Amino acid sequence: MNARVLVVEDHDLVRSAIEVALSDAGFIVATACHGDDGLEKFQSFHPDLVLTDVMMPHKDGIEMMRAIRELKPQAKVLAMSGYRAGSIDFLSMLQRLGANDVIAKPFDADDLISKVSGCLAAAA
Repeated sequence: MNARVLVVEDHDLVRSAIEVALSDAGFIVATACHGDDGLEKFQSFHPDLVLTDVMMPHKDGIEMMRAIRELKPQAKVLAMSGYRAGSIDFLSMLQRLGANDVIAKPFDADDLISKVSGCLAAAA
């Protein structure tokens, strides 16, 4: 069975590019454009992994991660961010806030597939 990945990203082009890369790699992908939409899709799509941006309108990635952890504490979450200032500290903070792993934007398709696969394997 192919893993189900929910991609939550507010930028249309980035979300589409991630969807194509993951689909081409064999993942079953659903998308959401912000945290509220992502939380709704999480409950109906039942993903094996949530790949979420952090800075988004209508519920940011951190708020969404917390809500997901309340619904399903063992959920796998890979957080992504293009935030630059002190990015290493910011990315480690995301792990302390509930992300299983983090990936810094921009990334290429190979890095993305590697992170997604690693996150799925590590928590399996």
